[in-house]
Amino acid sequence: STASWDQCMAVNARAPFILCRELFAPLKKSEAGYIINVASVVGVKGYAGQIAYTASKHALRGMSIALAKELRDTNIRVHVICPGGVETEMITEVRPDIPKEELIAPQEIADLILYLVTHRGNAVVDELHIRRTSSMPWG
Repeated sequence: STASWDQCMAVNARAPFILCRELFAPLKKSEAGYIINVASVVGVKGYAGQIAYTASKHALRGMSIALAKELRDTNIRVHVICPGGVETEMITEVRPDIPKEELIAPQEIADLILYLVTHRGNAVVDELHIRRTSSMPWG
């Protein structure tokens, strides 16, 4: 529905855009600033039955990539994380067919974010796709 589309875009694309815009000045003044957006593998691959969610996460991913390029020469690093299924209430409601052992624990995402903000090198992580090892072709 249009309402569902608007809700997904408001939460997953518009809100992060506004936050990035409002935090730009304070981050620029800091020694090191980080913007870490959590998109989804859905925003990369797209899935049937999830058009609004897919479009909103793709918008967030695209905004993050463009913002990283715009801020390349500043003290602000921009990352976008695209996890596969994360063990949340939402995924158990939307995709009850996915076994729990194939989902990523939220703590794993938090640990990755912590790494991104504590590792300050010359390398920049453009985009991270995170999946359980059991969902990889070899495992």
